[in-house]
Amino acid sequence: MSTMHSDDLPSIAGVLAPVVARFPRQQQKLLIAWAERQAARRYQSWAEQVGGSERAGFLGCVAREKDIAARIEALDPDAAAIQQQLLAELPDLEAQVLAVYADRSLEEQWEIQRRGERAGKKPGRLPPPRRTMPRPMPCCWLAPPWKTKTRVFCVASWRSREGGRT
Repeated sequence: MSTMHSDDLPSIAGVLAPVVARFPRQQQKLLIAWAERQAARRYQSWAEQVGGSERAGFLGCVAREKDIAARIEALDPDAAAIQQQLLAELPDLEAQVLAVYADRSLEEQWEIQRRGERAGKKPGRLPPPRRTMPRPMPCCWLAPPWKTKTRVFCVASWRSREGGRT
């Protein structure tokens, strides 16, 4: 496992952002949904490695990530076929994502994920939410409150394992 200083950790957003930017907006959303499902798999894996409240917290993150992905995918009746086509055009994407987390301690993986969650909330990435909409609101617009819970949990878990250091 790596003992790299947290400032030297790779960026999951740095891997995903340039790939997502190559596609039209509707396809970008479906790639983001895929990334949310990848995050859910990571949280599930971490839940299996810890116990108690950390496990419950990670399982909550799994549910939120899956819900976000499902909401995005529900906006397009051809979502599964489009995602399959996109991923066929990006055969190395999953390996690139996995490489960001490979050979790292749990705490380093959590920090990478926390930073990725934070990057996903950056203003301007998506239009701000509106309180009233005549159609279902895209999930990405709903994500920040859920992502906040996920980020807060990841930070608290990491800090508790690091003895309160940031």
